[in-house]
Amino acid sequence: MQKWEYCILEYETRTKESKSSSKEVIRIAKAKVHYLKTDKTEKLFRYIYPRGDEIRKAITFLGDKGWELVESKSDEFGRKTITKYHFKRPLAD
Repeated sequence: MQKWEYCILEYETRTKESKSSSKEVIRIAKAKVHYLKTDKTEKLFRYIYPRGDEIRKAITFLGDKGWELVESKSDEFGRKTITKYHFKRPLAD
């Protein structure tokens, strides 16, 4: 029977008003991967004013390492949104 290992890519975006102008908006995006088997966390990036392609790069990074996306879920907390992408790959013997 096939055994699996799992990891979670957590992508957080936050919007907040700038101190200098109430109309200016600062967007912050960050991502980290939590490897469930080893309980290790790896920070992938942290951007202010994200370009929009960083999450695609993070998913591609994991795919290149053999991880398969199996589920994603987003939750909103005021001005913060956290999306969790769940991945699996065959466990090496």
